[in-house]
Amino acid sequence: MKKILNLIFISFLLLICYKSFNIPTSIDRSIGKLPVMHDGRIKPFDTVSRHYLLQIQGKQSLSGISPTEWLFGIATDSNKFYDLPVILIEHPLLFASVDKKYNKQKFRVSESFLDEHIVIIEPFIKEALQYKKEQRSPFLQAVYLVYYRYQLMKDLRSSFFPYLNQITGFQNESILNGQEAFWMELLKRSQYLSESTNIESDEFLSFSILYKVLLEYPNKNNQLNLIYFDKQWMPLSSFALSTDYSVNDKTLLTQFLKLSSASDNQKKDLISLIEKSDQFLSGFDKFRLYFEFYFNILNPFIVSLFLYFFIMLFSFIASFNKLPHQFISWTWILALFFHSYGLLARFIILLRPPVINLYSSAIFIAFVASIIGFIMFRKTKRLFYAGYISALTCLTLIVAYHLSLSGDTLEVMEAVLNSNFWLATHVVSMTIGYAVIFMAGFFAIAFILIGALTKKLTPDLESSISRVVYIFLMVSLFFNLLGTVLGGIWADQSWGRFWGWDPKENGAILIVLWTAIILHLKWGKLIKNRGLMNLTVLSNIVTAWSWKGTNMLGIGLHSYGFTEQTFYWLVIFFISQISIVSLGLLPRKYWNSPG
Repeated sequence: MKKILNLIFISFLLLICYKSFNIPTSIDRSIGKLPVMHDGRIKPFDTVSRHYLLQIQGKQSLSGISPTEWLFGIATDSNKFYDLPVILIEHPLLFASVDKKYNKQKFRVSESFLDEHIVIIEPFIKEALQYKKEQRSPFLQAVYLVYYRYQLMKDLRSSFFPYLNQITGFQNESILNGQEAFWMELLKRSQYLSESTNIESDEFLSFSILYKVLLEYPNKNNQLNLIYFDKQWMPLSSFALSTDYSVNDKTLLTQFLKLSSASDNQKKDLISLIEKSDQFLSGFDKFRLYFEFYFNILNPFIVSLFLYFFIMLFSFIASFNKLPHQFISWTWILALFFHSYGLLARFIILLRPPVINLYSSAIFIAFVASIIGFIMFRKTKRLFYAGYISALTCLTLIVAYHLSLSGDTLEVMEAVLNSNFWLATHVVSMTIGYAVIFMAGFFAIAFILIGALTKKLTPDLESSISRVVYIFLMVSLFFNLLGTVLGGIWADQSWGRFWGWDPKENGAILIVLWTAIILHLKWGKLIKNRGLMNLTVLSNIVTAWSWKGTNMLGIGLHSYGFTEQTFYWLVIFFISQISIVSLGLLPRKYWNSPG
């Protein structure tokens, strides 16, 4: 019976993982692996598709349609997904005059809808374009984003190759693949030309019409750089304009253009032929390309988020019945496996240390918290540690998810581009320090909430939490001080000064000073357990400000990552921490737990 129960539980965990995967379609398995040069890095087509989908609709998934299918569809078929509501609108007043159903804060409309109704907001678009982002009102910013997303959608429809059936004089509804037909027609008409051809002849004029369209195509925005030729990446239209390619190169272009009208099996064959011609990709580069594709499929951080949630749930259930602790351990091991895989995958894809931007710092903070929590649970068997730390890890991964909505999470931030060594020392040390001090702060929150609101803060639990908080404070002081000193050395090498009173530098030293103050008050016996907890809760504010808040000031060398939503949630977080401290400052006689 026990073996059957264990088997059922393991099957349940595997089902959770499977449901969190982005299961690839046949188009994903073929088109999704194509290499594309985008933002200075070779990416699989699947990653580029997710990037643009995120830009346009604010999330990376569509119901029943994969990101690759969506981008390839709109890039190779001028009418594909024309009526699909994918363009995000973020203001209730923009199109309320069209229909009252659009009088809401967030909704999505189709390209066809905006083709018909964007005229309503055209005067506001002109006004919005006159101002910088920080100067626009919320309404004008919403107008600008609609315009940006609409134009991006139009750009992507022109990102592959011209359509023959969109050119005056060549409209022919029987043409199934207007892009391949354009290339074939251009080649056919070029055969009638010679040095003696009169520039006013019908042959030359018909050829020049097509050639002029092709000549202007590479100047369009957001072209997909799919071909590596003459030591550079270029879009298909630029490649078609080249004069020194071989017959094999012409064949390669034709294979790309045949993809849009090919069946699934034909796509696989064409992709196989295209891949054989991509000899410019080294074996390791091709491995990284495919590795990133499967990284997108496995979705490791979302999988681990769900598993951490179930750890929290199992811990709660186990506190009321005899749910085996090994179930919690197995779930935690599986969560750490996916979490570790995700960090390792990012390292292999980017060839960078684990922390390179705000998103990856949140992922790493969650990982450090999870490792520490797992060790604590295995050593003490306390369900409180399992439930509480898994909740903290879930919360941090949710923060990371929302940070991922701002753009490409595998893009290195400018402020940390210089050195892998310093990324692996200064940045990682600081991030470990952030993780540990946040754990101290959240254990302090548990102390206050359990003591003030319940009768479960026993002397044993009070002593245990106080000891954990004290140890975490000392560990965080070491890593934050080490990271701050290493950051100063990096700054001296990169910018010629050890310390420049940059807001991020000030935030780092503020954490060190605040932690040192708490520890000295503890060592001097000027505070007891409750005072230690109140001051440690305030360290959450200090750390959150140093980690995220200083980036949003718009000044200094670390001014990146500002969004209005982040600022809003940061303020809410600060208010919540002050409220908890206010509760902690109540005289002990007003607490439910005895003093």
